[in-house]
Amino acid sequence: MLRYGKTVLLVSMILGVIVSLFSIGMSAFLVDAPVSLINLAGFIAYLIVGTAIFRVSPMWPEELNWKWYLICLLWGGCASVGVVSVIGSPISTVLKRLNLMFFEAALGGAYPEEISKLLGVALILIVSQRFSRPWHGFVVGGMVGLGFEAFENIVYGSFGAMIDPNSDVDGALSVWGYRTVAGPGLHMCLTAISGLAIGYAIYLADIPMRKRLAYMFGGLGTSFLLHFAWNTIISAGNLQIVWWVGVAIVLYGTFLSCWVHCVRQIKTEGSGPITVPHLPLASLEEPAPDAPPATQVMPGVQPPEGFSTQYPPAPHP
Repeated sequence: MLRYGKTVLLVSMILGVIVSLFSIGMSAFLVDAPVSLINLAGFIAYLIVGTAIFRVSPMWPEELNWKWYLICLLWGGCASVGVVSVIGSPISTVLKRLNLMFFEAALGGAYPEEISKLLGVALILIVSQRFSRPWHGFVVGGMVGLGFEAFENIVYGSFGAMIDPNSDVDGALSVWGYRTVAGPGLHMCLTAISGLAIGYAIYLADIPMRKRLAYMFGGLGTSFLLHFAWNTIISAGNLQIVWWVGVAIVLYGTFLSCWVHCVRQIKTEGSGPITVPHLPLASLEEPAPDAPPATQVMPGVQPPEGFSTQYPPAPHP
């Protein structure tokens, strides 16, 4: 399983990098040089701010090197693009033939993008063998979403430059400004929410497969519905602004609730995030009837009286 997972992850990222470099190269060729600088500056700024938001939290896996972080960005910004192009085109074609153009932006964006990002989160968590707690899925999801959003902004920035009748620079700046003010960190938050659900699906011990699937599809469904609602255009006037504000309240409120929940879990364990040398993939199977209950207490940490959890134990180093 791990061998095939690593192969899928590696091949997907290589193909994704090729596609992304081609897209960026074409964009740079079609717009003025200042626009490329604007896109580069915006891309770097987005990564710095988005990374800092998670880096200062106790959820960040300090014990790991930065390879996992780069893999997250590469999947989000590169591999996801290829997956979206494969599974996104058919649904757009179907909607056009059914004359359901109203749903094309909402469904055509939310459906393939959330699946592609969450697929990367699941692969990274399983293949790395170094994560062990649900909040690791929250962080990995956030970084995958950050990579996707930063790359997507480059594409939209170049597109805005090309369609502006007066100035490439004005078109690029207007798009970057709009996407920064309206829905900042949208994909980062969406994938962090679904990533936390994947973390529960993978790392909770002694639960049946149906509950793992419920976590997985529940997380995917939540991120999909929020993304679908955000992309839905219901009016050309003030009603649309009210709609977006309402969706933003639910979206960012859910993200902050997950954030607080993860931090409280870390405090309950009595320490910051930990890593283990091997992910017990057997825990993904149905628990044995006579299996002893698992615990999340770390080596050397005395649990309080009555304390009981469901996470698989972290082995001694």
